[in-house]
Amino acid sequence: MDAQTCILTRRSVRKFTDEPVSRELLEKVVALAAYAPSWKNTQISRYLAIEDPAVQNTIAEEYCLAGANNPNIIKGAPLLVAQTFVKNRCGYERDGSFTSFLYMDELGAKLENGHAALRLGTGHIQTLVRMLRARVGKGRILFLQSASQAVLFRPGEQAAASEEDGRLVLTLPEDALEELSGVVGAHAGIYMLSNLPLTVELVPTTITDQEGKVLEVIE
Repeated sequence: MDAQTCILTRRSVRKFTDEPVSRELLEKVVALAAYAPSWKNTQISRYLAIEDPAVQNTIAEEYCLAGANNPNIIKGAPLLVAQTFVKNRCGYERDGSFTSFLYMDELGAKLENGHAALRLGTGHIQTLVRMLRARVGKGRILFLQSASQAVLFRPGEQAAASEEDGRLVLTLPEDALEELSGVVGAHAGIYMLSNLPLTVELVPTTITDQEGKVLEVIE
């Protein structure tokens, strides 16, 4: 069957025979369901096969909308499959981060004589700290991007600030990562790191509405 025919001829089935559903068929259906797209292919869906009529009746009578026909549909099915999901994983990497890329409106970066300067808005600081620990702290890179500039954070044994392909690159051993995480978790101000040739300037983030009215200033 081609895709067009499949779409045009599909139907919602609401009446069932009493023929049992084999485990082999059920496993095949679940295996096919795994090909449905999921954010970052995290595959959070889980399926529970309910064959006990008493459990099906309880679900039909206590967990369905009143006045709808769903209770009768559930009671008439030889098997009920409940789809559940794994919380707090969709879109996240196994290391706890949801991406290797973070966009920030307020981002400035420059390198002079081996010393780097980084300007960050305080509004994204908590997210940045969490991602630094989840990515760089576990041996992975993290890209920080604005409309005009980019910074690459990467793990390494020797702290360093350099420039590659027109962007600032900060190599963070464990002590530098801990110090940077502590600094960017602070309030607005200028901070010079001791374990990395880097000065961080945290500037207040102003949140406005569509008309430009200031709603909040995060310092």
